[in-house]
Amino acid sequence: MDNNRHRPNDPPFEPDFPFDPDFPFDAVDPGAPAPEEPAQRSARILRRIVLVLVIIALLMSVTLAALVVRRAILQRRSGDTAAAPDRTESATPAASDVAAPADGSAQDASADKAQSAGVQKVLDDFAASQDGTWDVYFESLATGETASAQRGHDSEPRSVAASLIKLYVMGAVYDAVAHGKLTHDAVYNDLYSMITVSDNDACNRLVTLLSGGNAAAGMKAVNDFAAAIGCPGTQMNRLMLQPGTENYVTARECGTILRAIYSGTCVSADASKEMLTLLKAQTVNDRLPVNLPQGTVVAHKTGNLANLSCGDVGIVFTPEGDYILCVIANHEPSDGAATGAIATLSRTVYDAVTG
Repeated sequence: MDNNRHRPNDPPFEPDFPFDPDFPFDAVDPGAPAPEEPAQRSARILRRIVLVLVIIALLMSVTLAALVVRRAILQRRSGDTAAAPDRTESATPAASDVAAPADGSAQDASADKAQSAGVQKVLDDFAASQDGTWDVYFESLATGETASAQRGHDSEPRSVAASLIKLYVMGAVYDAVAHGKLTHDAVYNDLYSMITVSDNDACNRLVTLLSGGNAAAGMKAVNDFAAAIGCPGTQMNRLMLQPGTENYVTARECGTILRAIYSGTCVSADASKEMLTLLKAQTVNDRLPVNLPQGTVVAHKTGNLANLSCGDVGIVFTPEGDYILCVIANHEPSDGAATGAIATLSRTVYDAVTG
């Protein structure tokens, strides 16, 4: 007998939990999965994030590989890289493999000489067309080939320096810092002003500091430094804009200090790097850089002394090879004409090097 069956005389059945007549029993799906726990949801999101990152990494790898392949193709087309000979078939190189480097070297040397000859003709033609006294020097920093031309010099091509002497003041000051005679912090602001805006007062202060207050001894320190780096024709005889014997430089010797700065051997690698940075920050850009293609970097120093000296010496950076160009004019009838002539020569040399 079923004791749980409802009898007619029994009281109405009442559940032991509150009954809500509005509860949507038909909306409940008995087969639905249990609600997701927070930890499960976090793990699922993390897996998706990892998957996305993996996809991104794969796409970046494919893109980078494509760029590397494209660059290699472009370099091969432009001749920047030469294919290495295939030596997998034999451990002994073929005769043609041995001869190729010699032939290539001969061709490179021939090209270097041809470039140098081209630049030499440019300089000769330029010097012949000018008035006044000119000293011009060119050096390829890629090959070491040089060219030079002078006009109006009797023997030694020594020119009135104007502010070009500041190159050697800069070097002497960095040398004094390296030897503990001066501190970098005490001189840097004047160095910056002397090179980038050609501040004469800053130059005079630095020369005086070189000897602890004695200007004559400071100028001797500049001359000693110049001689020590292979520039015996460079002479500082007076402070800037002061009466007395002129200061002198040569275009070739300006090239000597610029080469040392470029190669990191002027005083030290760190000092050379900072000197190069100062020269790149030059603000007087109406000569060597003005006619060059936009974006061409030139590290240089100008010099001006009205109706007496106009020059610009510097390092020109090009994709085809960096080079030094030093141009100094003395006694040119017009400073403006000299400035324009230097600018024109600079572009002609650039085209000869890069063309």
